[in-house]
Amino acid sequence: MRRTFQSFTLTLVSILSLMTLQCSDSPNEPEPDYRTMAITTYDWEAPPSGGVSPFVGLYDSSYTGSIEWSAEVEYYGVIGEEWLSLSDTAGFTPFEFTMTATPHRRYFHRYARVIVTPSGIDDPPDTILVEQNIMFEPPVNYSVGSEPVCVVSADVNGDNHLDLVTANEMSNDVSVLIGSGNGSFVTAVNYNVGEGPSCVFASDLNDDGDIDLVTADVSSETFSVLFNNHNGTFQSAVSYAVEGIRSVIAADFDWDGDNDLAVTANQPESFPLYDGKVSIWFNDGGGNFQQGDSLYGDMVVFAVGHDFDDNAAPNSTYADLALISSKPMDNIQVLLHNGGGDFQTSGTYSVGDYPRAAFARDVENDGDVDHAVINASYCSVLRNNGDGTFQDPEDYLVEAGTYSVGAGDFDRDYYHDLVIADYVHDCLVVLMNRGDGTFSDFADRDYYPVGDLSTFTFGEKGAADGPRSICIADFNGDGDSDIAVANSLSGTVSVLSNNWAR
Repeated sequence: MRRTFQSFTLTLVSILSLMTLQCSDSPNEPEPDYRTMAITTYDWEAPPSGGVSPFVGLYDSSYTGSIEWSAEVEYYGVIGEEWLSLSDTAGFTPFEFTMTATPHRRYFHRYARVIVTPSGIDDPPDTILVEQNIMFEPPVNYSVGSEPVCVVSADVNGDNHLDLVTANEMSNDVSVLIGSGNGSFVTAVNYNVGEGPSCVFASDLNDDGDIDLVTADVSSETFSVLFNNHNGTFQSAVSYAVEGIRSVIAADFDWDGDNDLAVTANQPESFPLYDGKVSIWFNDGGGNFQQGDSLYGDMVVFAVGHDFDDNAAPNSTYADLALISSKPMDNIQVLLHNGGGDFQTSGTYSVGDYPRAAFARDVENDGDVDHAVINASYCSVLRNNGDGTFQDPEDYLVEAGTYSVGAGDFDRDYYHDLVIADYVHDCLVVLMNRGDGTFSDFADRDYYPVGDLSTFTFGEKGAADGPRSICIADFNGDGDSDIAVANSLSGTVSVLSNNWAR
């Protein structure tokens, strides 16, 4: 990452570096311009095994006068802890001091300036920027409706740039933010849906080539379909009644070329167990839906759709299902599609207390789709055996109050990493993939704040923004996986751009 301040340029990718800076001159020379400094630049893709010693001096190499220098560290941005130390920071030429960056848990994005000051002048000092290799830029926040609890991305206006859509639980609407292609988004436009939307899904539901929207409206016990006007604006919602609805996803479940809906619901009359079900609503090809058979489980929270056994029809979307059930079952049930609109259970797996979110992605890069499930204390990863059955979960400790999990290749190593929304601490937690489908230990994780940074203090409970849902995609077209997160308490979406490869 290269930054320039006045005439200093320093390239630094390592988070642990040892640098020695020196400058020496002798008297009886014209006084130099202290602002014309030069520094040798270095660039590497991995931390060096030893120290780095760039030379700092004047552009005018003929000047040999004696110069007195001093140096100090100035932090700026949101700081978790001091991480850069200096020694021997004052003296006459020859002048040397050492900068040492200390490795630790990188809580969030922060910089340090080392200010090198020649004595006896009033001009602003020259500065050197030393930056930790932080993966994500600070969040850029966009206002949406009240209490957004879900965010998804799709190209809704057909301009080949990804847009964002949120489901807003308290304002009973969805917010559509059109993307510019450079990682920024225009002001949200809101569209009314049913009461208490808990999720939104983006898919072409009437086979016209445009992305439509569907929401699960918990309070009004409906799902709402919004058809695209072919330009990224949407028609008024068409609603269907579903008692006890919890979530909705779209896929071609009968392999007829049209996207159908899988709707999860819980039946309150079955208290205290709350029998759950997932109903397939078949599409007639024009965006009209009719309920088909239902599959039953216990306390179904939501469903995840994907092709878990590599058996999807050619050119179709995924058609298998995973049902996430909370208390008293605390499990994930995998249902494999048989090609005729019916399903058979391939297995049921315990995933810890109160599972509340899941994500399906190939985390070990073997071509099979695995599961990551968030529960009250852990992120549980279940690896696919290749046939739609799964191994026992591998548990990774997380903070209490996590609500969502997503996956993306954040460091371009061709392995999907995990990111978790920590509602209580107003931050994202990144678990890096070790290259074998296992993930970083608790002490090695990176933390990135979301929402309003002026109210953020790392490790302090008491959410002001309340991140609830994560969406991962390349929003600025640079090939890196960026993150959008819906902050339910502040009514915002935070977009964090990935700068790992810059």
